[in-house]
Amino acid sequence: MQLAVLAIDGVFDTGLAVTLDAFSTASSLSATLFGGTPRFDVTTVGVRRLVRTSQGLTVPVQPIKPSSKPDWVIVPAVLAGTPEELFAKLERADVRDARSQLLKWSAKGALIGAACMGTFILAATGLLNQQESTTTWSLAPFFRQRFPEIHLDESRMVVPCDIGVTAGSAMGHLDLALWVIRQASPELAGTVSHYMTADLRSSQAPFIIPNHLAQADPMILRFERWARLNLKDGFSLQAASKALATSARTLQRRCQIYWANPLSPTFRTCAWSTPSLFSIATVTISRQSRQRLATRMAPPCVPSCTTGSDVASERSALVSSKSMRRVSGNGRSRRLEYTYRQRCGISTGDNRPMRSSSQYDGSCLWHVAE
Repeated sequence: MQLAVLAIDGVFDTGLAVTLDAFSTASSLSATLFGGTPRFDVTTVGVRRLVRTSQGLTVPVQPIKPSSKPDWVIVPAVLAGTPEELFAKLERADVRDARSQLLKWSAKGALIGAACMGTFILAATGLLNQQESTTTWSLAPFFRQRFPEIHLDESRMVVPCDIGVTAGSAMGHLDLALWVIRQASPELAGTVSHYMTADLRSSQAPFIIPNHLAQADPMILRFERWARLNLKDGFSLQAASKALATSARTLQRRCQIYWANPLSPTFRTCAWSTPSLFSIATVTISRQSRQRLATRMAPPCVPSCTTGSDVASERSALVSSKSMRRVSGNGRSRRLEYTYRQRCGISTGDNRPMRSSSQYDGSCLWHVAE
């Protein structure tokens, strides 16, 4: 199998190294344990003669020959500290040349794999349009906003598609390499994972930090602060947008970037982490989604409902029947209220706590009968 690893200036050191090490280990083990089949011929290539990693190390890259036709092309991440920095790097001349080269390779039949922020480079080619993809979870909202034609599921670690495969954050590079090896030999991939003491992971949802995604957007952060102050009296999307000096449509669209799927693992992890984020989510999702949320939503793997000094007041405000109906609308709002009370450990009859958040053990019942 011929593989080309495309190194771009500022490449993520760990991502590049672990990719090369995985395929090198696979070739070595294949030669000693599997009779030399399959074999991985890996070449590190670049669109510039001089390529340095994000830590300033020089990468010995080979020039790309016009006749090159690899079976697989791997695109490691280009490290960026902020979304603005990443988007600026996507507009660099060398990155534009890399995108053009990816299109040429794809036209020749090569499959393309990208991990972490490298998925942004692949997505910018248009090859992922109407395809399923994952990306680094910390930048998933920005990925979804920039590439709305791509069906993003940031909860998954590896997502295959018609043109190749994408993988998640940081060490997702190793998951990507193991997945490619597995396509050639599942037994060899298992052996490599044992030698590299690496688990074969299917999800990156357990690594998502609650609140990080929402707080990455200034408008959403201001929305959450405003919501905390108005939960007691309830509010509408129109009132919130007016207070934030924006239109209701703009606010709803920005919120939907973060809460694209109310039943997704990301939503379940983040929306239940604080009551105010729960209210933001219920304001912006449709009535049908609220009904599904109330009857089918499973609890996330978090130790408590919320943290902070205003836990009691925030809970009391949100779970009152009047406030809940104002925030989430009518219809099945009783189900939503009942489910939320159970999740927070609060009596379904009044606002007295059944147990404190430190005592919450996740044992409350979640099934709500139709």
